[in-house]
Amino acid sequence: MSLADQLLSDISDGSDEEIDGEENGIENLALNGSSGVAQHDFDYLITITSLSDIKSVRPYCPVLPRLEAIVSLLNRNDVRPDNDSLLSDTNGVLDKARDSITSVYNFIKVNYKPVWQDLDGLIRNPVNFARIISIVRDDVTNVQNITDQLGDFLKKDEILGLTMSASVMRQADESGIKLSGHHIDLVVEACGILLELDAGRSKIRSFLSKQAYNLAPNITAIVGPEVCAQLLAVYGLEGLCKTPACNLPSLGVNNSAVGELHSGIKNQGYLYRCDLVQSVPEEYRKQAMRQISAKVALASRIDYSTRISDTKDDLFGNKWHDEIASKLEKLQAPPENQRIKPLPKPVDQKSTKRGGRRFRKQKERMQMSEIEKAQNRMVFGEREETRMDASGEEIGLGMAGKFSSGGSYRSLNVSEAHKPQVTKEMAKKLSSFEASNRIGGQGSNLSRLLHQDERVNRYKRKEISEGSSTDWLTTHTVKSDQDRKVKRIKRI
Repeated sequence: MSLADQLLSDISDGSDEEIDGEENGIENLALNGSSGVAQHDFDYLITITSLSDIKSVRPYCPVLPRLEAIVSLLNRNDVRPDNDSLLSDTNGVLDKARDSITSVYNFIKVNYKPVWQDLDGLIRNPVNFARIISIVRDDVTNVQNITDQLGDFLKKDEILGLTMSASVMRQADESGIKLSGHHIDLVVEACGILLELDAGRSKIRSFLSKQAYNLAPNITAIVGPEVCAQLLAVYGLEGLCKTPACNLPSLGVNNSAVGELHSGIKNQGYLYRCDLVQSVPEEYRKQAMRQISAKVALASRIDYSTRISDTKDDLFGNKWHDEIASKLEKLQAPPENQRIKPLPKPVDQKSTKRGGRRFRKQKERMQMSEIEKAQNRMVFGEREETRMDASGEEIGLGMAGKFSSGGSYRSLNVSEAHKPQVTKEMAKKLSSFEASNRIGGQGSNLSRLLHQDERVNRYKRKEISEGSSTDWLTTHTVKSDQDRKVKRIKRI
């Protein structure tokens, strides 16, 4: 269903013939252009070396008649653009108008460069750039006399920059090249076309803002009215509810540029043009599009569930918009510096270490002895004496070696604290052993041997009393053994 058929269905039957004729004329004008030369655009005019054969530049803007027709239809009070078809038509015109503004701006900048070389660097806005050229034309020296007119749409610092640039050119006698009357008329006409395109685009934006908010307030709060209208034009509100969030970034992608090399994100569709995505650097836009797609899918279902109610609420949309903005801001934040934590303030408290005689004795045993202290010291200019430990490693003796000049260290004895400690039980055993050793060596050996012979005799008597063999050989052997032991003891 075309735009004309849709509008005809909404308007009363009394004016059907009049509007039908007007719509047919608009369609023919949009398709064929105004003079049959609309097959070229302003990009083609930039490549032309001479504009003497060009009578007018308006036919080279094919989107302008269609834009004017749609704006005139939107100005009607009896039009009810509440479906997806009209949103689709207005979105298509809006995209083409944006591209046309860029082409016209490039044409004006190239052709006006000989007159004022610094103007495009001082004024970056294409609309203000076209307004200045429409007022100044090719008389750059007259800028100081028209500051009041420039003040209606320029800031003070921008006006100051223009006046200083014009005065520098006047002092240097570089007022620029004077274009021919026909050439400057074409440039001024192009400026008028750019202003018309901007005015029509603003009208369509206001229309889309109003209609998008009425249809989907929460989606509008997240991505803006233009992107919301573009999404609704593709699927509608009901179809948008059924679309997964992963498919939303690919809506509006230019399929003709699929084979081209992309330096950034591949799916640069409608969501890529919303303010939240454009406000972050290129490396974070993919994550931004994922978050926005998920929230748009939820917002579409909320808007579809409340489409019948009279009150339109964008509470969830504003909440999710702020949430996404805060997440993207945290994502871009630099990493926090690790703050060096200072040492805590020392507290003057009494030491909780253990004291007493046992602790002092243990501390004395564990401290370094004088010999160990001498081993850790070295004499300057002398070679250190070394020794090998049990594991085969070489250990230096320091000033404790016998070749050390500090000979006093060799006479040091081991302190009492470092001697092996003897328990009371072990000391008692040692004292009894020393008492037994006070007897002479012969007496002690004699007593031990006699005690051993007595044990042997007692054992032999026990065997005899029990009826064991008492032949002469056994008795003689025992007696001879006893005599032999007694002789050995006497010999000692």
